[in-house]
Amino acid sequence: MNLAIIQLRAYTLTGAYTGKFADLVELVALAIMGKIHSVVSKRFTLDKVNEALENLKAGKIIGRAVLNP
Repeated sequence: MNLAIIQLRAYTLTGAYTGKFADLVELVALAIMGKIHSVVSKRFTLDKVNEALENLKAGKIIGRAVLNP
């Protein structure tokens, strides 16, 4: 995504920011050790992006949905 056009295209970026840098370092270390795993409940190809958004809005996605090019 070209960050320079976000304002021109009226895109909205939504995210979460919590914790300190030390928390991130600890989280990455735990992931490297295999002690935590991300839950990917569904994968979508880019041509199914609208289906992914509909599922997300309907609350049908538990964990993470991943878009693969």
